[in-house]
Amino acid sequence: MDEVRNLFQNWFGQLVERIVRLDQYLSERKASAPTRVKLRRNIVSELLSSLHQLAEELHEKATFFLSDKSPESRRSLYYAFVLEATGRYRRLHALINYIPAPWPSPHLELFLTKVLEEGGLEGSVHGQEPMLCNTLLSADYNFSHILVPIAGASAVVGQLPLQNLLTVPSAEKDNPLMWPNLLHELAHVIGQEVIDAAQECLTHVKAPQIRSILGRWTHEIVADLIAADYLGPAYFGSFVTFCTYWVPQSPRLPTTSHPAPDKRVEYLFHYLNQQSPDFITALKSLYADYQTRLQMDHEDFKSRNSVFDAYRDTRAADKPFPLEELRGFVSEIVALPEFKKIRPRTMNVNDALEVQALARYLKEGQLIASRRDNAILRDYKSVEDVRKDYRNALSSLQEKPNDVRLILNAALIRRLSDATVDRRGKNSGAPLTFHAKLLDDYCKSKEIVASKRLMELRQTVNNLDSVISKSMEATTVMAFYQSYQQRQARAGE
Repeated sequence: MDEVRNLFQNWFGQLVERIVRLDQYLSERKASAPTRVKLRRNIVSELLSSLHQLAEELHEKATFFLSDKSPESRRSLYYAFVLEATGRYRRLHALINYIPAPWPSPHLELFLTKVLEEGGLEGSVHGQEPMLCNTLLSADYNFSHILVPIAGASAVVGQLPLQNLLTVPSAEKDNPLMWPNLLHELAHVIGQEVIDAAQECLTHVKAPQIRSILGRWTHEIVADLIAADYLGPAYFGSFVTFCTYWVPQSPRLPTTSHPAPDKRVEYLFHYLNQQSPDFITALKSLYADYQTRLQMDHEDFKSRNSVFDAYRDTRAADKPFPLEELRGFVSEIVALPEFKKIRPRTMNVNDALEVQALARYLKEGQLIASRRDNAILRDYKSVEDVRKDYRNALSSLQEKPNDVRLILNAALIRRLSDATVDRRGKNSGAPLTFHAKLLDDYCKSKEIVASKRLMELRQTVNNLDSVISKSMEATTVMAFYQSYQQRQARAGE
């Protein structure tokens, strides 16, 4: 039952965090809304009111609903409450589209650029011109994309030509731990050569239906594998988080264009476990909540369809789709020369050790991008301090700043075990996840004043992301210094 309790706590913590982010976004953008637009209702207050009722039930009735003696139908009923809260958030999030969405902060562009550079692509694909990635904010809570072919016609928004247009949920623009989902979308372009080669492998599949379905799934499989290669557990964490808490339909349901989230999480887990076994604890922690979500999905279905379910195979929905062939197909893809050609170096035990060290620095809120030797302390309090005099900064910089993927993985590890105190402030002997602690902080007071608690929670939610974003920016600043130094050295020759 601990697994079910953890799932509910983390789910509510996710809702609290997203509401804080939505409130932050609305506060930033409200001033830019046209004066003729009137706010019909207070979206954040409505969300908080709904959430607060459910949060109270979690604390007051969890023992009843989640006890070993509780029948499955009771747990299923409680699960329905959480699903409704999530659906309510998604619907209210869509109401913010009346606010003009300007080009987002350059951190998103910086993130994609740095990941490509670290992967050896340096912003170009197949020897063509440097790739232009444009990121727009979306009122829809998803990471859908519109990819315009590099050599094709470009779309136009206002007077700005768009190529490789990516959209990101407005509330997630300052949440680096969800940005890896954008890399999956970008991988549809990066991996076109791999996609073509993978589909050629299907010619030996005799069954036309299986060949057709795997062919349509190839784009998503390749994008998943590339993103996992480039970012390791950080992508798995981002993808599994989205699937566990924000996918409205059953994760066991595939479509003609996408394998079921269940299968995508499964092949990513096994693939990353082979590539980076030093992160297996983090992978298992992320996988656990997802497996519990699958269990609760089944219990929910069973409680609402008890008669039918007695005669139904719970995995019947998957039967028309080629599950066994999918596993073999994934293995074929990762063995392709085209796939190996665009892979960066695999994360190894040294990377894992550095991630653990960086996670400790993150706990202290320190700028981490420049750290190569953990014993060295810096005088710089911010990126602005580094910018003041690059000549002085050059003498203090390390040979190479930390990879963005190491920064993101350190933040992921940090969030998986944020604190070791229970809601009474005493040592409980067991770690609480970041989101469970967030929910606990939210519910600590019996009389919660929504606006006051939001202000207090903003610092908790935004602090970690601020450190990560500044670290990414610092990475670029320091890379510029190194490049400048190299140019000066070549000029001297």
